Amino acid sequence: MEIDNHHPLSYFEYLLEFNRYNELKETFVNSFKNYTSPENINLDKGEVKLWEPYYDELKGIQEEKFITRTFQRTYEITLTVESQKAQKAIEDTVNSILRNGKDANEYLKFIKEQLSKLLIRSTIYSRELPNVKASILHLFEFIDEKYFVKSSDKSKRTTNNQNEIPRDNYSQYSFKWDALNEDDILPSIEQLYKLVTAKPAIIEASKEDFIAAFTKRKVIFGLKWKVISKNKKTSKISLFYFIYSLIEQGYIESVPSEELNKIVKYLFRDNDGEAFKNIGQSKYSISENPTQKKRMDIILNNIII
Repeated sequence: MEIDNHHPLSYFEYLLEFNRYNELKETFVNSFKNYTSPENINLDKGEVKLWEPYYDELKGIQEEKFITRTFQRTYEITLTVESQKAQKAIEDTVNSILRNGKDANEYLKFIKEQLSKLLIRSTIYSRELPNVKASILHLFEFIDEKYFVKSSDKSKRTTNNQNEIPRDNYSQYSFKWDALNEDDILPSIEQLYKLVTAKPAIIEASKEDFIAAFTKRKVIFGLKWKVISKNKKTSKISLFYFIYSLIEQGYIESVPSEELNKIVKYLFRDNDGEAFKNIGQSKYSISENPTQKKRMDIILNNIII
C-alpha cells in the first residue's frame, strides 16, 4: 500500500496495514549505510552511530563527534507530524465543503468511521506500534471538540473554559501544549513550572508568563534560561535540547523549523535577561550530552503527575 498524500488518514492506514514497525526500522537503518561503517549499525535496536557536526560551547568552535540516531525517536516525531498533517487536511476539506455551501457532517462521520477501524487495528498492534493509538484518539478528540460540540456547550466553554484565548492575548510565537484532554493542560504545565523552577532553577519566570508560553498566549517578561555551560555563557544548545525533547515526547506541538527561531527569540532570555543572539547556529548544533542533560531528562520524566 502506498501513502496517498490527499487522504488525511492514509499514513495511519499504511502504518496499520500490518505490523510495519520492523520494516520501517530496517528502512531507517539502511538509509545510513552509505554514511557509516557496519560496526556502527545496530539493526535490532534501530540505532546508528554517525560522525556529525556539533558546536563545542567551551571552545566556541564547530567540531565533529559520534552521534547516535535512533529509529524510535524518529518514529515518534513522524507520528506527531503526521497527526498534525491529518488534522490540517481534515480542516481544509471541511472548509472547502462549507465554502461550496454544503453540509460537512457526512464527511466528518465518514472520517470517524475510518478512525474507528484504525483504532481497532492500533489496539491489536499496540505493543508492536506504540503511540499510534494515542495519535488516533487525539484525532477523534479534535473532530469532536471542533465540529460536534453542541452550541449550548460551546457557549458554556467560551464563558468558563480557562483554555479559551481572548483574541488580544493570542500569540503565534508561543507553544501549544498537546493533550488529549483539555482539563489536563493546565495541571501539566503547572507541574512542569514547579520542576523547572525548583532550585537550582533552569528557568526563571513568573507563573503567568510560563503558562502563557505554552498556551499560545502573549508573554510579558519572557522566560530566563538559567543553564550555564562550561564557558560561563548561557547554554543555547541545552535550551534546544529541552525544546526538542518536549516536542518528541508529545508534550508540545511540533512547529516548522523556520518558525522555531522566532518562537525562541520571543519566549526566552539568556541568564542576564537579554534576548538570545545567533540562535540558528545552536539549533542545528548537536550534542549527546548538553549541559544539565540529566536534570532535564528527570524533569521530562516527571511532568505527568
